[in-house]
Amino acid sequence: MFDLKVFATALVVLGAIVFVIPKAFAWRGWDVDAKSIISASFDDNVTLAKTNKKKDLVTSALVGLSLRQEGKRHSLGISGNITQQIFSDNNDFNNTVEDMAVDFQKELSKHDQLSVINTFRHAQEPRSFEDAFGRTTGRYSYYRNNFDLKYFKDLTSRLTVMSRYGHELYAISREDISDSILHRPGVELNFTADSDTVYLIGYDYQDRTFDSGGKSFIHTVMVGLRRFLTKQLSVEMRGGSSLTESAHNGHRTTKPSVQVQLNDNINDKTSVSMGYRKENMPNAFTQDVFDLWQLALNIKRQIFKRLAFVLTSFYGEGEFHSLQIHERLNGVSGRFNYEARENLQIFLEYSHARADSNDDAREYNRNLVSLGVTFNF
Repeated sequence: MFDLKVFATALVVLGAIVFVIPKAFAWRGWDVDAKSIISASFDDNVTLAKTNKKKDLVTSALVGLSLRQEGKRHSLGISGNITQQIFSDNNDFNNTVEDMAVDFQKELSKHDQLSVINTFRHAQEPRSFEDAFGRTTGRYSYYRNNFDLKYFKDLTSRLTVMSRYGHELYAISREDISDSILHRPGVELNFTADSDTVYLIGYDYQDRTFDSGGKSFIHTVMVGLRRFLTKQLSVEMRGGSSLTESAHNGHRTTKPSVQVQLNDNINDKTSVSMGYRKENMPNAFTQDVFDLWQLALNIKRQIFKRLAFVLTSFYGEGEFHSLQIHERLNGVSGRFNYEARENLQIFLEYSHARADSNDDAREYNRNLVSLGVTFNF
């Protein structure tokens, strides 16, 4: 049952963080923003299962803090959220979610720039349709840390080389799924043809190693371009080929790799973004290579001065090379945001997801309805 004492204690502690930390940092030259979100959600499948589904009413309390410092040649942003989730009927699912992000940008010289971004998340369920695609079903705790380092060097006024390194740590509480580490080094050359067009060529390497000893690697070579078709409409396209080797049997395959991103700011009230991706990726859950394609659409609309709407849809299909498991995921979510006051928003959100597979254990349907309030400080 709902524990009011635990919930009230969490609000007091988190509220103190929201009000005390901003005052401590503001005088040191930091821009500080804080927020608190309280919501109630009805989830008809909290375990993401096909049979013996469990439904529940989930109460969530979140506090978030973001700090930002701007210098002449650098910027630093730090943000974090803590969320307490309380389940009315399944108290053993009560949990705390932690998110943190660090974004550091540095202009080393007139022709050299450095970018460092690190994101951390500890949770018990996927945060998006993209995260749910290819994931082993069920409710379980995981830790995920992504580190991305990029270095930009202007070789000429039109030619820029970008070298990068990415690192991902994925730790999962289930004993039947091994923890893993992913390394992602790469290099990319950009040529600016004019103010609207940039051509690029690049190489990426991915190497995922599991605690159990399994391993997958992928070499990818791509060419592409970024172009503004109009002042409001831009497109980025990448195409190439990937050489992959599965962790299970060492079988090597060559597959096409395609990425397309379209962004359109139709007017000052409406924006649309659409992304298509086809690639092989080393899966973190099955120690296999996942051959996938997916399409995602996001529409934002300011209906009235105080009322906004966001629509997100997703469709993806994929196959695990060695396991021969086929998977399909489609989902849609809609969210209304109403600005009741300058620092107070009320939101209503509905989300539906459906997973189909030739493995019955990976199938599920889920509907989630949430009503909440966001306070900004």
